[in-house]
Amino acid sequence: MKCIIVSAGYRLGVFGFLSSRQLCGSSAANYGFWDQRLGLEWTYENIEYFGGNKNNIIVGGLSAGSYAAFHQLAYDIGPNSNKQIIRRVVQWSNGCGVQPKRLPEVQQQFDDLLSILEIPSSLSEIQKLDVLHGKTSDELIAAVDRMKQKFFRPILDGEFI
Repeated sequence: MKCIIVSAGYRLGVFGFLSSRQLCGSSAANYGFWDQRLGLEWTYENIEYFGGNKNNIIVGGLSAGSYAAFHQLAYDIGPNSNKQIIRRVVQWSNGCGVQPKRLPEVQQQFDDLLSILEIPSSLSEIQKLDVLHGKTSDELIAAVDRMKQKFFRPILDGEFI
């Protein structure tokens, strides 16, 4: 059986799934899933140039990848999708058993990150985001290592999930 394997890179952790009340107003949730979606759309639009069949795209994953495959399929056939790309999903583990977080849960994590980065709570929401955007990736990674909850999960955002 002939197959073509496409593996799209995507943002993880704080870079792909940081969310908060402040960020949700700007559709800044679940970036990791949106990155994957762009990879799927690119594959759908270009796979024929490599000898593939855009009508036979299979998405698979293990652990967090299984979770992502499930949510990609749910998005693909859900009300926000404009076309179905995925033909089949292969889950090598039970990734869909974990519910997405809700905004109050991620807000505590976001506030903890700001505290560790010494971003004053007295700043306005926009000022906090401006200071946060000015932090380097090294600063963010170091801050995550000091957080109570180090793992960033997708949230129920009303757009992707």
